[in-house]
Amino acid sequence: MSKRPWLLLFLVACLLMGSLVCVQGVLKRQAKQRRKLEYQRTLSDFSGALKPGLTRIQVDAYIQQKYPSLRASCCTSESHNSYLELVWIGSEASPWYCSESNVYLTFHFETLGKPLSPPPASHDADTLKSITLWNRLQGCL
Repeated sequence: MSKRPWLLLFLVACLLMGSLVCVQGVLKRQAKQRRKLEYQRTLSDFSGALKPGLTRIQVDAYIQQKYPSLRASCCTSESHNSYLELVWIGSEASPWYCSESNVYLTFHFETLGKPLSPPPASHDADTLKSITLWNRLQGCL
């Protein structure tokens, strides 16, 4: 008879722990969904203000004026005549084999003239093609 209270206490403790784990999982999923919505809103804000055809200098000036805390990382070659800039907008939980999972706005630019190597930080001939989101895993094994 003396084992039953301990067994009952153990079962209640297990149920409480299981409930806490489930609630934590739900809260994490909700937070991730909120962050995704915020990333989409940020993309929408930038896409509404920066239309294709703007020069790289105009895009950089807009970013520095409206969002001074955001810094563009220039430039990554996408093809032989296209460059993109990355603007960090957030982080997500990374898998065990990577140290970071960063979310960037990517500004895709078309270079009208002969591509330069390395790409320029700002070149009037570069025009904005599109803006997209990119979730980039970094520091992976």
